Amino acid sequence: MESNTGFFCKLAAGAIFILLLIAGIVWGIHAQNLFPALIFWAVALLFCLLLFAVGEILSTLTRLEYYALMTAQKSADEEDAPIKDGWVCKSCGAVNPKYVVECKQCATSKFE
Repeated sequence: MESNTGFFCKLAAGAIFILLLIAGIVWGIHAQNLFPALIFWAVALLFCLLLFAVGEILSTLTRLEYYALMTAQKSADEEDAPIKDGWVCKSCGAVNPKYVVECKQCATSKFE
């Protein structure tokens, strides 16, 4: 049902955030100054949130596409379903009861 693109986008956002968090810690320790590391973490967080949002949008669009296809398929199945206890006039398309031999709308014979 669901495309894996959205899932992998969200998974990548989490993995990248963890890697950038570790890189920020190493950078902060190496530079002995936490201010650049905090800016780095803020930018990393924004980037990962954006990537996660793109993944969520892709997942939602995939689900919407699936539901639209299922609804269209259901509508097509209902249209193709046989008429219970009746027949459809070949001339005008009216639905008639099974005991009627002529169309109630255009008077065309059932057997024509």
